[in-house]
Formats: sequence, C-alpha cells, structure tokens
Amino acid sequence: MCEDFDAAADMWALGIIFYELLTGTLPFDSLDKILYNKPKPLPQWIEPDIKDIVINLLNKDPDKRKLSLDIIGEVMAKYPQYQEKRNFYPPQLALLSS
Repeated sequence: MCEDFDAAADMWALGIIFYELLTGTLPFDSLDKILYNKPKPLPQWIEPDIKDIVINLLNKDPDKRKLSLDIIGEVMAKYPQYQEKRNFYPPQLALLSS
C-alpha cells in the first residue's frame, strides 16, 4: 500500500503549513474534502504574491506545483513582517498577543 512520493508531496505539505501559519486554520474543513474541494479562500489582508505561493503549493496536480524554495524565499524576503515571529500575528491572533 506504500506509494512513492517525491518533492511535490513535500511542497504540498509546506502549503498546508503556510496556510495554517497565515490564517490559524487549516485549508480544508475535513480530510474527505481534500481530494475534491479547493482550499478555503485566504483572507484579503494577505499579499497577492503570498496568496499565489500558497495556492500554487496546494495545487491538486503535483506536476503543477512548480515553486522552488528559492522562489518562495525571494517572495517572503520582500515582507519583513513574515521574517520575525514577534512582529507578525494574523488579525484574529493579534488580539490575543497584546
């Protein structure tokens, strides 16, 4: 029952992690929705190129996940608020941190 997985599976998992770090929730309401549903929309306050990364990483087709860690790093470097965990909280968590 073991299948071969490659870097595309790791990139998808990274998309799940990014989504949860940005929103505080998972992109799918339940495990059975992963195969047939799109991820929940990302909030409006997230920068468009960050959204593009997460959406690309969560693409159902592994062959269409064409991001590299270098590209992700270049985009993230444009946003200092994502570089230090002390300076960034999703809006719903910012209230808890003060």
